[in-house]
Amino acid sequence: KVQFSANPCRLRVGDKELVITRADLMRRFQRDVAVAPDATRPDFEHLAATIAGQGSIAPLSDGGTNAVDAARLGLFPLPHYVCVADSTAMWASDVHDTKFFNPGSFSVNGTFAWCNVGDGEVEINRV
Repeated sequence: KVQFSANPCRLRVGDKELVITRADLMRRFQRDVAVAPDATRPDFEHLAATIAGQGSIAPLSDGGTNAVDAARLGLFPLPHYVCVADSTAMWASDVHDTKFFNPGSFSVNGTFAWCNVGDGEVEINRV
C-alpha cells in the first residue's frame, strides 16, 4: 500500500517538527528577488533567512495565493527543520534555531541528506 503526502509535508518526530517541500524555491528566489542579495553571503542563506523572516514556504508569492494556501504554506511557529528539496546544488543553513537544507539531486549528483533529530544534526552526503 502506497500513501502520498501533500506538498509541503509536515512531520513530527518526538518533539521535533520537520517540514519538507518539493519546489524550485531557489530558482524562483534568484529570478524574482527585488533587491540584489549581499555578495558576501551565498544565495541559499538569503533564501533561508527570507523563508524564516516571512514565516512561509512561499516567500515570493505571485499574488495568486489564497487564504487556504497561505495557511498551508505558513511556518508559524518555525519548525526545527525545513527541507527545501529543489534541483539546485546541496546546501545547509541555520536561521533562528531552524535548520534549513537542500539535499540536492540524488538522480544527478547522488546526494542525499541525513537528518538526525535526536542530536539536531543534518549531514549532506554523496553516494
